Amino acid sequence: MAPLLWMVLTSFHSEADAATNPPSLTAPLTLDSYREFFGLTGGASPGPR
Repeated sequence: MAPLLWMVLTSFHSEADAATNPPSLTAPLTLDSYREFFGLTGGASPGPR
């Protein structure tokens, strides 16, 4: 169960924080990666519907 929990927790870190060695447990959590993945960030307009 611990590896799965670790992956989920790491997914909420920024890319730079997730890549540190040793990993920092006190790094701020963010949803930015999920927003970018699902296309919820500004910039590109959505395609035709």
